[in-house]
Amino acid sequence: DADDPLGDLLPRTPLLMAAAMEEMGNISEQIVEEVARRLLFAYADREKLAQFEKLSKQIENAFTRLQAVNSKEWIERLLCEALKNPPESRPDIAPAAATLIHKNHWFTDKIAQALLDALPNDSEKWNWAINNCIQEIINPAIRLKEPTEPTQPTEEEWQELKKTNFAKYQELKTNLAIAQAAYQEQKTKYEEWTRREQIKLPSNKLPFKNALQKDLKLVELIKSNPMWLRLVIALYGGYYDCKAPEILREYRELALFLSKPDYIREQEIARNREYYIGKFGTDDLMLSITRYLDNDIEGRDGRDDGKIKLTKTAPEFTAEAIYRDSPLTFVLLSALRHGEAPESLIPKLWKIWKDSNKSVLQVDALIALAALGENIILELQKALASGTHEEIASSVLKKFAKLRRSLQDSVTRAVHTEK
Repeated sequence: DADDPLGDLLPRTPLLMAAAMEEMGNISEQIVEEVARRLLFAYADREKLAQFEKLSKQIENAFTRLQAVNSKEWIERLLCEALKNPPESRPDIAPAAATLIHKNHWFTDKIAQALLDALPNDSEKWNWAINNCIQEIINPAIRLKEPTEPTQPTEEEWQELKKTNFAKYQELKTNLAIAQAAYQEQKTKYEEWTRREQIKLPSNKLPFKNALQKDLKLVELIKSNPMWLRLVIALYGGYYDCKAPEILREYRELALFLSKPDYIREQEIARNREYYIGKFGTDDLMLSITRYLDNDIEGRDGRDDGKIKLTKTAPEFTAEAIYRDSPLTFVLLSALRHGEAPESLIPKLWKIWKDSNKSVLQVDALIALAALGENIILELQKALASGTHEEIASSVLKKFAKLRRSLQDSVTRAVHTEK
């Protein structure tokens, strides 16, 4: 890229090398890692990437090709390092790596461990990509449908259409190219899904989860006491993410799309051709969307796996859905095992906040106090105004923002649960 005036913006050389690697012979580990590293750095620069439409997708596809040339272990090592130790000047490298992992479902035991280690490197700007990856690992697997290849006209049909309606011929050629590319991508994901390994989070990183799985009485105690439940959910998680907000948003947007006049729909399709053609195909788009809403979303074709059913399933705490730990684990487990009320922890938590010299303890202590109903606003304001505790207070606010995001699904399902 040295002589390329757009070299800092467009990773042309690594994109070309990634495209050529399938046809090259033996490729050294160093070359693969350097190409992947440069692609990852470009992918992490969202502001510059936004200037070039479709470049994100090109980089994602390039990583998929790198994975396919017998370099999975090298890419895995690069992604793990990016998650755990992003350069100080480029903190977005960690959530960018997580985004690539999530989009391609590249979950391995080593990546699962790296994701847990990388939780402090997560970012709201990247929609908490690291947190999303970890939740994806623990969520119950959702069966993928095998994609269907687009039907192509015969050569005679092509020639006839070209003669009689050249504009329609060009449009169909374009649409089928988009549909075929989408099919290849869906097929790759489906094949990877069929070959997937069952990945679990490393148990040595989750002592609170382990304790609950070994003693189900503790789980019942937490579920029966709203204060314990709030405290545990705030610090550890415990609800599966069924993606209810995303399902309902998709349903509303597609239903609204179908209700619009033909000319408005045609304009929207022209603006978002990759989405509409790639997802619903080229044959009678409106009918395909209607069937998708009726069958895949609502499950009206007699199936019991309509997505809308997930949005009406009440959230339920389970130890299997815990995916993070806390430095307060020993304190909480001791209180649970001795049958103490969660409110009994309040004085101890305030003492930790005020007297501890460990910031991770102070952060979780304030989160716990908020979950137990204590007014922490004044303490946060003091910390933000001080020169010594500002970083701790910022970490508390960051955790609250992440908690708000992680609870969106369970809150949405609680609201839509059928009584």
